[in-house]
Amino acid sequence: MWLFADTDTGSLATVSVLAYGFVLGLKHAVEADHLAAVSTIVSERKSLLSSSLVGGLWGLGHTISLLIAGVAV
Repeated sequence: MWLFADTDTGSLATVSVLAYGFVLGLKHAVEADHLAAVSTIVSERKSLLSSSLVGGLWGLGHTISLLIAGVAV
């Protein structure tokens, strides 16, 4: 890939694994169970700010869980 032409094989593998994980995470985020859960929680809010805060906290909770699992590995 032209973007990583000056990198060694190890860092290219790392970037590839991270990119693959990101794509899988996006796929997981748009699955029916997540969309139903977030939609239900957010639709109960009266304002866009409150809905955004709930959505952001939902995402932050997922990020912290992944960070803890990553550090453990």
